[in-house]
Amino acid sequence: MTIALSSPYSYRHTTGLILSTTAVMTIALSSPYSNRHTTGLILSTTTVMTIALTSPYSNRHTTGLILSTTAVMTIALTSPYSNRHTTGLILSTTTVMNIALTSPYSNRHTTGLILSTTTVMTIALSSPYSNRHTTGLILSTTAVMTIALTSPYSNRHTTGLILSTTTVMTIAPSSPYSNRHTTGLILSTTTTVMTIAPSSPYSYRHTTGLILSTTTVMTIALSSPYSNRHTTGLILSTTAVMTIALSSPYSNRHTTGLILSTTAVMTIALSSPYSYRHTTGLILSTTAVMTIALSSPYSYRHTTGLILSTTAVMTIALSSPYSYRHTTGLILSTTTVMTIALSSPYSYRHTTGLILSTTAVMTIALTSPYSNRHTTGLILSTTAVMTIALTSPYSNRHTTGLILSTTTVMTIALTSPYSYRHTTGLILSTTTVMTIALSSPYSIDTLQDSYYQQQQL
Repeated sequence: MTIALSSPYSYRHTTGLILSTTAVMTIALSSPYSNRHTTGLILSTTTVMTIALTSPYSNRHTTGLILSTTAVMTIALTSPYSNRHTTGLILSTTTVMNIALTSPYSNRHTTGLILSTTTVMTIALSSPYSNRHTTGLILSTTAVMTIALTSPYSNRHTTGLILSTTTVMTIAPSSPYSNRHTTGLILSTTTTVMTIAPSSPYSYRHTTGLILSTTTVMTIALSSPYSNRHTTGLILSTTAVMTIALSSPYSNRHTTGLILSTTAVMTIALSSPYSYRHTTGLILSTTAVMTIALSSPYSYRHTTGLILSTTAVMTIALSSPYSYRHTTGLILSTTTVMTIALSSPYSYRHTTGLILSTTAVMTIALTSPYSNRHTTGLILSTTAVMTIALTSPYSNRHTTGLILSTTTVMTIALTSPYSYRHTTGLILSTTTVMTIALSSPYSIDTLQDSYYQQQQL
């Protein structure tokens, strides 16, 4: 009452302030779980009221602020999981209110900010997996709110930012695989992703999609028996992808596709028994591909195709019993091919064909019993062919044919019992032939070339 009567903002709401306090006391004293902490419960309520009445932003929403606190206390005292952490639950709520009322961006969304906190607490206390980590669950929410309210880009999307956090928390405590890593899952993800999204001028309108895709990644990670120990790496790599996507001027409109393709890669990696130990490498290589795609002026419109083809390569690699140990080499060679394709002015329109042919080569290599040990050499030689094709002015239009002929050579080499040891020689000789063909002015169809020049003119 001293607080209520000494504030110019409580002129007409004094009755409501006191009634809500008595409601809190009624709840506290009628619960068997509040035997020794009743004093703390009531003191925290007066703290909340002090905050509400000393802030110019709480002129009309004071009632809602206090009622939401009583709702939090109701949840805390009616749950058997909050026996010892009740103090932390309420103190974190006052922290949230402090943030909400001291930010000029929370003028009209204060109610939503606090209600979402109560939702988070409801989830935390109704799950048997959050017995000891309740404090971390709530603290991470306050961190998210701090980020959301201190960024000029989150003026209108604050609700979406918080709702997505509650979704993440729902997934983490309801999965048997997140028994010990719940804190890391929520802290790393939401805070990092939200920090990246509001601090980038490219994420002004796509913030919702960025966060929702993260929750999708967590759903995949926690629903797979193969992600028992690598969950942290899975999520961190996603934030790395978002960092790349939002720091590139070429990803202005394709950000959604970039992230969705990453989740597709993770789905493949976690649903294969061959990716038990190499999951980290699979995802890191995808981020490398995205880095290449977004840092090249030639990939402005073909970014989607570049990434989708990579996921196709991974699907092939992980569905073959022959790629148990060479998965890293398979994917790294693909990124090498993309580096070559995107750094050459001759690959402006044929990038799709270049990569698709590489996946064809890998399909052949992994479906043959003769390529058990020579898979690395097969793919590296293909990249050598592409290097030759793209560094020659004579290969502007015939690149597709050059690579297809190489795959034919490999098909022959791998389907013959006599080529067990000479596969390397077969391919190297092919690259020699191509080198000769592309370095000679006599090996081009001059009539066709003149026709194309006329068409361009």
